Amino acid sequence: MILAIMWTVLIFTVSSIPSNELQKVEEKTWIGTLRKVLLDPVMHFIEFAVLAFFLVNAFANAGEMDRIRVLKRVLFIGISIAVIDEVHQCFIPLRNFQFGDIVMDSLGVSLASVGWLVCEKKKNCCSDERRSG
Repeated sequence: MILAIMWTVLIFTVSSIPSNELQKVEEKTWIGTLRKVLLDPVMHFIEFAVLAFFLVNAFANAGEMDRIRVLKRVLFIGISIAVIDEVHQCFIPLRNFQFGDIVMDSLGVSLASVGWLVCEKKKNCCSDERRSG
């Protein structure tokens, strides 16, 4: 859980940095457009997929809940952090609320979590077959 907390602090720290004037100039070029359309969404996806990975490991290693409960908790916490982070950016100079960022953050959390669930099922199926075989 410590890694998940540290990663969340990093997310909020980075999103607390005001947007600079260079970024405004860059947005008027094709490089800025490419960054805004492709790179930013991918980065949001990746940063929240990593958060989901840390959360899944924290809850799954605790061993107190089944996979579906782990999945539900990770989705709730991850998406909540995404929303809170975007609202938080409303109060940062030259930053604003971006619904598209929440969508990409949520996709990162969701796909990473579901990917873990699928891998866990396959791992358990394979280990069950070995035991019975």
